[in-house]
Amino acid sequence: MSEMTFRFPLTDPNCSGRGVQCKVLSSSEVRDIYAALAKSGATENGATFILALQIEGIKRMVTHVTKEPLQAPLDANTAMTPVTLEDFELPSSPLRFDKLFNAKDVEELTVLYSTYHQMSGQERENLQGKVIIVSLG
Repeated sequence: MSEMTFRFPLTDPNCSGRGVQCKVLSSSEVRDIYAALAKSGATENGATFILALQIEGIKRMVTHVTKEPLQAPLDANTAMTPVTLEDFELPSSPLRFDKLFNAKDVEELTVLYSTYHQMSGQERENLQGKVIIVSLG
């Protein structure tokens, strides 16, 4: 399956004004997120785990960022800088996650991560309706 990428402007009020380019993660990349969290000692319950999962997912989903706030509408030709997981996490990096994105940016990126990588409650309910029981006992 080919990789899907998309660009998104973080230009709503109180956002950083940056543009990001993201990729839809593969199932193995999502599994890697769970493995990284397990290695760090995070447990699979509670709001802290969900937040850590989403932040780790965002860091792996965002592949490029504009260094400065957008001065024109974001499009396929907007100049962007590639970013890596290491860039986001290295304390001295000018591309460190908390230096690039403010709280509202993270909220918007969380919605994007959830939309492309997690099932909504409605999707879960729809899934239940597709189950076909073929035998009992």
